Amino acid sequence: MNNVQVKKASGELEAFSEEKVRQSLQRAGAKAEVIDKILIELKGKLHEGISTRAIYKQVFNLLNQLQEHQGYRYSLKEALMKLGPSGYPFEKFIGKLLEYQGYKIRVNVEIMG
Repeated sequence: MNNVQVKKASGELEAFSEEKVRQSLQRAGAKAEVIDKILIELKGKLHEGISTRAIYKQVFNLLNQLQEHQGYRYSLKEALMKLGPSGYPFEKFIGKLLEYQGYKIRVNVEIMG
């Protein structure tokens, strides 16, 4: 599995790393047996030059099939990016959550440091 070259978002080619997929799934809270099943399924779908984006989509779909609702933790970074590249929509969203809990907030404030 390690000799397949995958295409990163930058266009650079890199050897596929089973360990990177395993670690990302562990961080998302996937169970060990689910991770093993995903890696077996993924192995059959890898081909030379496959994009990391395509691998991500495969893993996300498999994770949702094998461990219900866990895929959303796996895609948290993507979900945050959909709130806007500037980060301000996310900042405002979290600010409203904290404000609702009784905190006083200030958003869009730049501080030195």
